[in-house]
Amino acid sequence: MHLRNRQERNDMKTLITGATGFIGSHIAEACADKGWEVKLLVRDAGRLPDEVKKLSLETFIGDVRDAESLLKAMKGMELIVHSAALVGEWGDPKDFYDINVQGMANMIDAAEKTGTKRLIDISSTSVHGYEGFNRDTEDMPYKKTGVLYSDTKLEAEKLVWEAHAQGRVIATTIRPCMVWGPRDRAYFTKIIEMLKKRRMMYVNGGKNIAGLSHVRNICDAILLAAEKEEAQGKAFIITDDSDVTLREVVEKLCESLSLKKPIFGVSHATAKLMSDVSERIFRKLGAKNTPMLTRMGVACVSNNFSFDISRAKNILGYAPRYTFPGALPEYIAWHKSEISKEK
Repeated sequence: MHLRNRQERNDMKTLITGATGFIGSHIAEACADKGWEVKLLVRDAGRLPDEVKKLSLETFIGDVRDAESLLKAMKGMELIVHSAALVGEWGDPKDFYDINVQGMANMIDAAEKTGTKRLIDISSTSVHGYEGFNRDTEDMPYKKTGVLYSDTKLEAEKLVWEAHAQGRVIATTIRPCMVWGPRDRAYFTKIIEMLKKRRMMYVNGGKNIAGLSHVRNICDAILLAAEKEEAQGKAFIITDDSDVTLREVVEKLCESLSLKKPIFGVSHATAKLMSDVSERIFRKLGAKNTPMLTRMGVACVSNNFSFDISRAKNILGYAPRYTFPGALPEYIAWHKSEISKEK
């Protein structure tokens, strides 16, 4: 089943979930800039970034765990961009399942009931695991890791493709890697926090490819996927298509913020062992706060994240416009302005 090619349309009726979050808020801006008719589904409109509030977009208060709220928000929509998710290194397994997996099931059910066929799911390269990649593609198999975030995103993706095969939705999956840019509180901002506390250490010298995915490049890919019939039924890995290493990222952040560079390092085996032990202790104690070292955190700063994005280039016409370090000054300006206000 296919939908009519919507290329050049400027009035697509689009529902965006997760618009209070990092990626979702940028998607809302990108779709509005395109002239599309945009609705937002959020749990708390007060948490929308100022840049999104200024757009005065129609906003529904709801939750992916509340099926009724989804039905109301989806009424009359043509496209769903599903960005809402629980993202993190640590947390309650039930919360991850309810939001990421059951939430996706609820989205699919509501889409089918309202006739909102087109679904673009914002997933993650972590559905393929974290153990390192070398010009790998979307054809890699799924790989469970024991990390709550990645394993629940994997299960959510399975639901999407099952629903697509059944004709309940017409799906596209976007899989970013390490997302960065203004409003990023989960990657660069955490590295900066570690640098300020002098806790940042290189793993194997920081020579691993970082796998950067600028948030606005992701938005470009979403817009292209929504407008191209050829994108239906396909997954796309989206990165900045660069070989920037983690060490280069850290040193540029240090230079931009006048921070001291890390002087210590550990082997990958040692870092992995330390994170495994740390998580076991915290689980045994029933601790809710995040351990200093987690498997997900260590993997993200120590493994090689190199992907071949030929599919996105050839099918979508995707070409990354924002790269490191050229796009870094905007993030640094945002960080100095926003993070400093929150301290």
